[in-house]
Amino acid sequence: MAGEQDVFGIVNWIEQFLEEFSHHPVPAEFKISFLKRSYCTWNDHSLTSIFPFSPQIAAQVQILEFMKSNDNNGILSNSSMKRLEDEINNQLEGTLTYEAILPIFNGINNNLERNEESMRLYLDTKVWKRVRGDLECSNKIIHFGHYRGRTYRYKLTRPRIATGDIADLIGQILDGTKVEMTWDDIYAPLKELLGKIHNFIETKMPDNPVFSNQYRGNWGHYFAIPVAIESTFQDKGFKIVNFNLEDAPDYSGQFNSELDLWIENSYTRQWFNENATQIKRYFEHRNVNAQRGSLRGRWRSSKTKPTKSQQKSNLYKSLAKLSDDIEKISQRFDQPEDRVALRQALQLQLDQLEEE
Repeated sequence: MAGEQDVFGIVNWIEQFLEEFSHHPVPAEFKISFLKRSYCTWNDHSLTSIFPFSPQIAAQVQILEFMKSNDNNGILSNSSMKRLEDEINNQLEGTLTYEAILPIFNGINNNLERNEESMRLYLDTKVWKRVRGDLECSNKIIHFGHYRGRTYRYKLTRPRIATGDIADLIGQILDGTKVEMTWDDIYAPLKELLGKIHNFIETKMPDNPVFSNQYRGNWGHYFAIPVAIESTFQDKGFKIVNFNLEDAPDYSGQFNSELDLWIENSYTRQWFNENATQIKRYFEHRNVNAQRGSLRGRWRSSKTKPTKSQQKSNLYKSLAKLSDDIEKISQRFDQPEDRVALRQALQLQLDQLEEE
């Protein structure tokens, strides 16, 4: 089991690891499970026997892997990634290259249980409880969220907008269109909106915003953001979304990474789809003005009236339910006199429909 010095060493390693992430335009808020696995992998004998990897090199290898796997739209130029790869290779002093390290790292990281010593440390709950406590007391690390889902980042790492706040913003986007939107429809205006929020907070607000009466007098309680909305079922339009300035301090500060690239890397379509379940859970918990549409995969504001096609779809669903109910009644009441009563009741309803 790790002693006092081991815990101190783990905390120090994680602080340096997270600090290196802060210098690159990538999301870098991690759960303790990610940090545990990264530490145990890079300090596994299979890697340390090859080269004494510093926390900085370890972070750079994982950052470059993220960049290459997420650069679907040419977000990062080949020259940017090549510079980082060259920096890694220079630090390795000719012992190995990035391309050679990556499969070794992934092989250990994905099969950590094969190394008894590394797995024992990974599963040592007492050690990691103390590590968490020290990280949460560190003046270099910021933690966010409840215990099970808590994330950790370096103090100069830009945070993403919280999931609950994103759910609120989606509710406003849905409220701005008169038709249903697919989940894919929501992504583009949401990404535009999140980018504008970060830009406003970092360029228009004071460096250390204190929400004085004078400040509120200049901006009000909300920042109004115009955002383009285009749905599969409606032509392009615009909606004014209000961002509550009381939430702004959570996302303000001085950050190490370049903003525009960070936005592109942090709010990807993959991120949006992977967090869909959590976002939708907040719709109910925070009474967001968003509800499921007429068909699977569609969403709408509670103020949006169903279209004729949606109403027809609901009619067919009701008729199907009615048919099932009649079948259940006929099975439960199967005596001849019961069937006569059922036919009379149905005939009466049919006569009333014809009269209307």
